[in-house]
Amino acid sequence: MRQYREPSIYILPSAVVSLPLVLDDTRLEGLSPTVGYLDLRNSSLEEVYRLLYAKLGDPQRKSGEDRAKLTDSAKSAIRDILATCYRRAVFTRVHAQLNHQAMFKSLAECCQGLQRLIMYVEPLQNRRLVAGIIAELDLIERVSSEPFTWSYSGTAGTIDAGKLRIISSLSELAKAIDTPLALPSSITEELFFSEEDANKPPEGHETWEGWIGRAGGFKG
Repeated sequence: MRQYREPSIYILPSAVVSLPLVLDDTRLEGLSPTVGYLDLRNSSLEEVYRLLYAKLGDPQRKSGEDRAKLTDSAKSAIRDILATCYRRAVFTRVHAQLNHQAMFKSLAECCQGLQRLIMYVEPLQNRRLVAGIIAELDLIERVSSEPFTWSYSGTAGTIDAGKLRIISSLSELAKAIDTPLALPSSITEELFFSEEDANKPPEGHETWEGWIGRAGGFKG
């Protein structure tokens, strides 16, 4: 496996897994702002290992075992996964003008739904994607219990980075079944003040760099 190193970030090739690991506040030119970072200053090595294992799976398993043709029931399971995650709480960028508790409750409900559905997801490569989403939601739940900070390397940035990685996995699942559902390709700018609103489908503009603390813009 080829690996790339820069002074402030360690990146596994995107064809394998998208999980950049940030070591400090250095900004890297050319790195897409829609890529979610995992800040090693806020995450343990055990947590990094768990996320990588969820995304990569068992290194001893033969790759051919992941290439089974999707059955109708497998496609249905993925559609259920997408429907469970298709909510504003998952896609909305963290900011002051929303109810954070409503967001966290909705994300916890989403995680519980995925835990019930993952056993029906096939083949293994798709189950890994769902396991990775569950791991990201677990990370967000852990971060939510800590003192809240707004920096891109703090609570808000960590949560938004996790959401970006969730969105990336959802996009891969959508491609696997060629769904007509138009998923946002990045986190969105939305308002919600209740859990009911947090559970509604996303409909706001996609933000492409505001989540990391710079002057944000919109794409699309």
